[in-house]
Amino acid sequence: MMGTAAVCGRRRKPYTRHVYTLGAGMTTARVFKSGNSQAVRLPKEFRFESSEVEIFRRGNEVVLREKRPSLTELLEKLEPWPEDFEEPADSPPQGRDFSSLL
Repeated sequence: MMGTAAVCGRRRKPYTRHVYTLGAGMTTARVFKSGNSQAVRLPKEFRFESSEVEIFRRGNEVVLREKRPSLTELLEKLEPWPEDFEEPADSPPQGRDFSSLL
């Protein structure tokens, strides 16, 4: 029997199944076909703020999460340098005494 484990001659469901189904039960969603793709209708409490999500597999699970902004997108949100900004002048490197390390 798939999905069960033999313990002392008895069959029982794997522990991980009980971890995910404790409490009031797991929320489910409908799976349907949209064109040539499979789609999932998410319940209201699982709606995303963005219009795009990342999708990947973690073992047997399919995980959806809001798309993280790329580095380019984050940098575009930064304010530009002010007009009167002056870069610090390059100064020569400090002298170091490494004789005590020898």
